[in-house]
Amino acid sequence: MSVLNVISNELTHELFKFASQGCDFDVAKSFDDMVGLLRKIEIWWFVNLEMAIDPESYPADLDLDEVVPGRLWSLQMLISTALGSEEDAMKFYNEFVQQTET
Repeated sequence: MSVLNVISNELTHELFKFASQGCDFDVAKSFDDMVGLLRKIEIWWFVNLEMAIDPESYPADLDLDEVVPGRLWSLQMLISTALGSEEDAMKFYNEFVQQTET
């Protein structure tokens, strides 16, 4: 089992302990590692399934570094809303309201 799996498993199952006593690893770094892993998984899925099913729908020179999978975009939006400025949170909220009204 990888270190990342151990940390995410421990964090998930011992959440109340960490909230009251803290933890012995860098949570921000571990979270960044998990987001990076999610990106790798989502890009793999995109390339090996979505693009493979209908390759004509995508440009031949598609730069995968520019692709932002939906799950990753959603997670980034949640992080920016929760940890970012009030102004950033309101931008997301206003865009959400605008999209749901149309």
